[in-house]
Amino acid sequence: MIKRFRYIYVCIMAVLACCVSTSISAQSSVFAHYKGVNNLPYIRNPYGIEMQQVHEYEYTYYVKGGSEIDLPLPFEKYTTESDKDNEPKGYIRWYDYKNDMAHPRLSVYSNTNLDEVNDENGNARGLFSWKNKTNSEPTGPSRNTVGVKYTATTDADDTTWEGEEIACDVSKYTDFDSFEEGYFWNKKLYFRREPTLQIRYIFHIRPAKAMAENIVKTTSTDLRTADSDLTIEDNKRIVFGAKDENAKMSVRVNYKPSNYFFYPLKPKDGKQRHLLSTDEEHSIKQADYDKSTLYNANGFVWYAYDETKTKYTVLVSRGATQMHSFTDMKTLMKNGNGWKNLDGSGTTPPNITFGSIVYLVAYAYYYETNIADNSIKAPIASFEILYQNTYPKTMQQLIDDGDSERRLDYFESHYKQATKPISFDDDNDQLTVVAPTKENNMAHYASRWDKRAYSFVYPQLRDQACPGTYALIHGEYGLFKSANLDGISDKSQKTAAGNTLYSWNAPDDPVLYDRTYAITNGKQYGYFLYVDASDESRQIASVDFKADLCSGARLIFSAAVTDFTASSAPVEPQVLFKLYGIIKDENDKVTHQRLLTSFTSGDFNSNTEGNRQAGTWFQVYSRIVMRKNSGVENYSDFRIVLDNMCSGTYGADYAIDDIRLYIQHAKVDVLQNQPACPDATTGSVADSKITLKITSHYENVQAITGVGKESKLFYRICDMDGNPFAGIDYNGDGTADEYGMVTIPANYDASSSAFEIDPEGHVILVIANRHFELPLGKKFYVSVTYPDADGKPEEWGKQTDACSSYSEEFSIVQQKVAISDANGSVVTTVRVSCDGNSTPDVDINAKLETADNVGGGSILLNNVKFDWFVGTSDGADNKFSTITGLLQALGNYRVKYPDATSLNAAFQTSNPADYALLKKYIAGVDGEGTLVLAVSNSLTGYKFKQVGTYKIAAVPIKTSIQQGTVTYEICPDPMYFTIRIVEDGPKLILGFDKVAYPTDDRAVRIGLPQIKEMLKKADNGMLILPVAELNNGKDENIEIKFLYDQKVFISDSNDPTFTSTKQIIGKLKEETLATGKKTLGLVFDDNVLNILHEGYWYELNFSYELYNSSTTATCPGDLFITLKVVPEYLSWFPTVANKLNANWNNDLNWKRSTAAELYDKSYVDYGEATYGNTANSKLTRQQAYTPMKFSKVVITENKRVYPGLGNIVYRVGNDIATKLTNFKGEEATSGIAYDFVVSWNDNTADHSTDGNGTFKCETFHGNLCDQIFFKAQAELLNQPYLKYNKAFVEKEVESNKWNLVSIPMKNIYAGDFFVPRTTGREESKTAFSAMKFDDTSDNRVAAPVYQRNWDSNETQIVDGGTQYKVHDFDGNNISIESISDASMNVESLYWSHVYNKLDENYSEGKGFALKAGDQYKTLSAKWLFRLPKEDEEYKYFKQDGGYSDLKVYVPKHEKYMLNVPYSNEPSFLGEFYQPLTANTHSNNLYYIVGNPYTASLSMYRFLNGNPSFERKVWTLDNGVLNAHNIPEGTYNRKDDYIIEPMQGFFVKVKEGATVSQAYFTLMMTTDRWISGGSAISETPAKMSINVVENGKRMAMAKVVVKDDADDDFNNDEDIELLNNTELEDIPQVYTIAGTQAAALNALPKIGILPFGVIAKEKKMVAVELEANRYLDAPLYILDAKTGTYTPADHAIEIEANEHGRYYITTAIYNIENDSEENTIRCFSPQSGTITVSSLASNLASVSIYTIDGKLLTSASGINATSWQKQVATGLYIIKVATEDKKEKTVKMRV
Repeated sequence: MIKRFRYIYVCIMAVLACCVSTSISAQSSVFAHYKGVNNLPYIRNPYGIEMQQVHEYEYTYYVKGGSEIDLPLPFEKYTTESDKDNEPKGYIRWYDYKNDMAHPRLSVYSNTNLDEVNDENGNARGLFSWKNKTNSEPTGPSRNTVGVKYTATTDADDTTWEGEEIACDVSKYTDFDSFEEGYFWNKKLYFRREPTLQIRYIFHIRPAKAMAENIVKTTSTDLRTADSDLTIEDNKRIVFGAKDENAKMSVRVNYKPSNYFFYPLKPKDGKQRHLLSTDEEHSIKQADYDKSTLYNANGFVWYAYDETKTKYTVLVSRGATQMHSFTDMKTLMKNGNGWKNLDGSGTTPPNITFGSIVYLVAYAYYYETNIADNSIKAPIASFEILYQNTYPKTMQQLIDDGDSERRLDYFESHYKQATKPISFDDDNDQLTVVAPTKENNMAHYASRWDKRAYSFVYPQLRDQACPGTYALIHGEYGLFKSANLDGISDKSQKTAAGNTLYSWNAPDDPVLYDRTYAITNGKQYGYFLYVDASDESRQIASVDFKADLCSGARLIFSAAVTDFTASSAPVEPQVLFKLYGIIKDENDKVTHQRLLTSFTSGDFNSNTEGNRQAGTWFQVYSRIVMRKNSGVENYSDFRIVLDNMCSGTYGADYAIDDIRLYIQHAKVDVLQNQPACPDATTGSVADSKITLKITSHYENVQAITGVGKESKLFYRICDMDGNPFAGIDYNGDGTADEYGMVTIPANYDASSSAFEIDPEGHVILVIANRHFELPLGKKFYVSVTYPDADGKPEEWGKQTDACSSYSEEFSIVQQKVAISDANGSVVTTVRVSCDGNSTPDVDINAKLETADNVGGGSILLNNVKFDWFVGTSDGADNKFSTITGLLQALGNYRVKYPDATSLNAAFQTSNPADYALLKKYIAGVDGEGTLVLAVSNSLTGYKFKQVGTYKIAAVPIKTSIQQGTVTYEICPDPMYFTIRIVEDGPKLILGFDKVAYPTDDRAVRIGLPQIKEMLKKADNGMLILPVAELNNGKDENIEIKFLYDQKVFISDSNDPTFTSTKQIIGKLKEETLATGKKTLGLVFDDNVLNILHEGYWYELNFSYELYNSSTTATCPGDLFITLKVVPEYLSWFPTVANKLNANWNNDLNWKRSTAAELYDKSYVDYGEATYGNTANSKLTRQQAYTPMKFSKVVITENKRVYPGLGNIVYRVGNDIATKLTNFKGEEATSGIAYDFVVSWNDNTADHSTDGNGTFKCETFHGNLCDQIFFKAQAELLNQPYLKYNKAFVEKEVESNKWNLVSIPMKNIYAGDFFVPRTTGREESKTAFSAMKFDDTSDNRVAAPVYQRNWDSNETQIVDGGTQYKVHDFDGNNISIESISDASMNVESLYWSHVYNKLDENYSEGKGFALKAGDQYKTLSAKWLFRLPKEDEEYKYFKQDGGYSDLKVYVPKHEKYMLNVPYSNEPSFLGEFYQPLTANTHSNNLYYIVGNPYTASLSMYRFLNGNPSFERKVWTLDNGVLNAHNIPEGTYNRKDDYIIEPMQGFFVKVKEGATVSQAYFTLMMTTDRWISGGSAISETPAKMSINVVENGKRMAMAKVVVKDDADDDFNNDEDIELLNNTELEDIPQVYTIAGTQAAALNALPKIGILPFGVIAKEKKMVAVELEANRYLDAPLYILDAKTGTYTPADHAIEIEANEHGRYYITTAIYNIENDSEENTIRCFSPQSGTITVSSLASNLASVSIYTIDGKLLTSASGINATSWQKQVATGLYIIKVATEDKKEKTVKMRV
């Protein structure tokens, strides 16, 4: 029986086993991509594979052929088998990144959780681990469970092996559409898709030898260049703001030892080698490396060097120390290994203190035993640490220590923002700034996928997390509004499933808000970034920005960091902020990045003051000057990278917010020693005690003059227009000078008064330190320059050249008082309570504004103590200074009792009269005021007797104050300010729903056109204001009644015509308003148009009281709102005072247009009349605002900066703009996003909201206007971001000169180019007028416009009724083709005949040639065209000026539209493909291309994006064809060439390439006037040969002399002459490069250089040679025909078309000693011409052969120095013999 049961049991189990087996084999996971909870579109990786958007981090691992390596994941205790609840294990996938499939070279470890999973098509998609059980979590994650090994191919031993790409997708989330299979005792989870990913790790596999070779290349002084990296991991300068000598910071190498492969340093002479050696004996050369063995490192050695690089110490002598913190000054100086000289002998330790620099070098080394033999090593990483005394401080510490220069208000007033502050408030458009709630406290969506390198934590997936113990695990970040806020973000908050949402670890649970909360005084709540740092020290986040940086510029860095680590955890925060220069291609992809400098917080454990302060924001601050060797000039794009530098993850919990980077471009500082006193009047000359110290960094000066050379420096003080300020005696001789001059010492001398050391340890050159008689109230800047070759000043420094030498603007600082509340916000209105106490609702605090004698400009001092004199409530002038004896009495009292807050009775005995006077005014005197003995910077608690406007005096108590180490002088004179006191009645708050406003101030932007439309509708016309809230404290539902018959008054204005606060502007539509009513109507008074003026602001005020309320003890309320009147016509007007800001949405960049700009005599100017019109002289046109929808905008030509747009981001839910910065990161007007804007509806006749005169308000939208008018040469960068209805452009050209033209507009035709017959200038119609052909004023014969196409066989000439092809030059059908390609040379140019084909379409920016007028019809010196035209039909003219019967239609469906349509997409490329019309001639490789944009084109970027074109372009400028070579390689601004808008240019297609279109993107555009590139001491010698007519330079050829240049013609450095006989009347000059006539010729020496002039006829032409100072040998012109040498120190006449006759040489040339290589020259100066010349003797014979050896022609008995022959184009062999028996054979193309 027992056996039977056993048998049955066995059978059943067997069946079950079968079923289980069958079930499992039949079911498995299926891979598919998923967009994740972000639901963002898939992205394409670099290999074109679409995949989920997710944050990424990249590693590079090196392998030998056939070797096996581990690809480690950055998990804590990764190599151990412990189970972890703080690392992700929901989903891990390993795969081939190139094809998104399984990778064949990956293998797993034992006990792995990884399985291969296929997609629905059966394709293996990689190795997967996932949470495969419902009620338990997988083990690990560890190397054994989720890790892989990679086995390299044998090809990896080749340094050229391209490598492989492995990816690993990681997530703790399990939203992978799971399903469960299996029996109850063995159920498993499977997935149908990937989950929401958190991070993608990418492993680049590269050959080990490539790393070893790169180590040799970067570290060998005989291989690297002056500006290249020192090591493969060159960490550049790290600015360490250290608290004291014990403060530590960490440094690291990128990988563990096993990832470093190297050839060892084995110098043959046995001497030590040092990476940083300053002498040849100890420096590393490539020969010092032994390449016989490739080593794989197993340890590191760390060296430290002193600032002189002559001493070193071994910090770490063995082991695998990848990261260490032996960086405190004390440890370095007292290192137990001792300090040594470079030869290894002992020496004394260096003195390391603030301002010192220490260099660290890490070596990879190899040893075979436990006894380290670190002689087998090579340097892999280098660090330069600059110690500054700028350690992290809390906000309170900054105040207590007097660190005013580290406060935000100081940054904003002294520097320019490099990029919008990184506040994390707008990381995605779902975020808000409203108060935190349970729902919004934590961001639900990740930051941009390419801007973070940590995993994002999704609160909505909290219940699907594995592991699920903690809300945040290692390597994750989240965005939070608050932490530990009761009921919202405390640790008790849970999901519906009971999982905790917050896992804060900071002791005592401190409440934390983001920095926006503090900056806005609690009115807004943004987000901070919180991280639980990974076990691996690496990048967390990055942000890109644009800037015009250069050496000498200051970078000011600030960030907020707070410690949230558990008290028991040892690892406190430490962050590193890296600044990179990056280069982006034409598609906005980063192609290169280079580290420039870094800023570190240091370890909070040793580098913060006081006890540990968890949950308190610390400011990390640094200030650094960019050095010349940083190469910063070569970048216009930059990246800030935030690195976690914590040594591990045990602790390392912290938050980051408010990252700011500021720039101070100026290389010159102006420091004022003391302020002008408050009683000094504007315009008066500064007191003689006031001195200005003018300084510059010595390193910057030496970068221009050369190190170790004594030189001169010139300086002058200029007004803001760049004009030198007259009357300054610079040299002290009693007479005014143009400029000052100082001698620059060759070397630094610490004892010399010419030098100082700044707080950062830099050597400062003192240019001047003296009194200058400058008036108060006027702005200046200091301009600096250096001597030219003649010792005279070169071009003076100016703000538009960011890399020239100049100071920031400055004025004589006058002592003032600034009033704010306790949080620093400006205070103008103070509310007092209604309970009879009259106590203000805010503190009235005073800061003293005085001269900043350290940083320049002014500074606000917080801790200055004052007494106060409060005036009367009627707004009358404060009488303190006029009360006899009061100021003196107060001064006498403060001498004896400086700290008394009341009147001391003892003072009555010693000073009875003073005592009585003080007592009288302390009690208060009606009609005069009240004295307050406060000894405080605050007027806290003072009780105002009644409402009104008070003028108050702040009287400083002391005459100086010390803050930190700096002493500031204080004038004892009183300073006055005005405060308005109102009663704190019911609160009526205007605003839109769901908007949290940063301040209580409200403003509405409106235009007179809108008010005019309102006034037309007397019954309905009004402005509707939005109401956000109405309450009376606790009474939330109330009703108010408006007082004074609902009248609205003007309470204040900046309009100079404003006189009375009783002025009525209108009245409110409503008599009462109840809570819940969301609008308020304002009906303007009929007289309002006589009151309001464009460009000014008006503060409006109305009063109200409670209505139908039982509440007692109430008082009236007042509402104030600012009306900003936006002009209808606005002109772009950037200023230096606004730091050349180019943001369209910045009010300071606009002015009211003038009549001259509008060509409108009926227009009323403000200020002075500009166009023979009338003007209102009381007003000024400089006052204006950003354009609105009704605005008509004029962009004028200016040589400062043009507007540059960027995409605008609007917050979802309330439409508030969260990003208004432009593409360069420049700011819009502060707070403009919160201004109300009166709507302008294009769909109603009166543009009102309802079509009946009612205009509502809307939120601010930027980058818009109604119409835009581009004056000649005006520009707009990133035009597609502009919203507009119509565009107009002007083009100005010189009369009777050919120009290459393109138009940035659609629907432009040849027939549109007409101008008034009498002037040739379209100025007869006002700007923005519709333009049509006028039979009376326009005539194509009287004002002829000539046009030509390029190598076209289609355009027709129409002459009356006759039509014939353009190539038919004489009507006999003899075309270029019938002449044949062989008989033409492309350099002769393939132009069409002049045509008048009116319907020739110039769309898509097509380039063409245009000439205005001729020698018979000049009309004006410059003709002015305006486009577009309204005409859609044109008639042809006859030669007699009458119409023919022939007419053509020119459809214009998109007239007034620019080429690129509107887009608000971020990083919009604005791609534009311009068709290249096929050339008629197959051998013509030249094409005309037109600039299709409204901004200048960088030819460097354009040619990078069009690689089939040669690196050269030609331009036709006012009849002169100029050539430009554009070097390849790393970008250098000074080598770029800029093509302006509406300009065409020639390009040349490379031999063998086929091109059908030119490619453009907005990334190719650049600002024409903001330039960079400093003078470089290695500048090559240059020379230009100019054709001169009537004293004016007309044509030019250029010569560059450099040692590595090629004597022959080289496509990479020379440019052929493009002889333009069809379009030019101006002679062209050339030199000879090899056998080619060149417009640009690079050669190793001048020697004896053939040159000549090509003209349409033989004539004498004046030429002039001009050389820079680097070409210092005298130049001569040799006439070989006459044998005469003429010094080239003046214009010399030579004969045109005499090829081979003229030469340039640097001395009286000894021809006899030269070889025939130089004395016999063969070249082709122009189309179809061979020229042969000889200098040593006359030519005897010349023979010309075809390339296959057939004799074409010959000549003998020539008996002349030159000989010419006309031939067809082709390749020839020329044999030459001279009478002195010299011979030469040349192969050349003609």
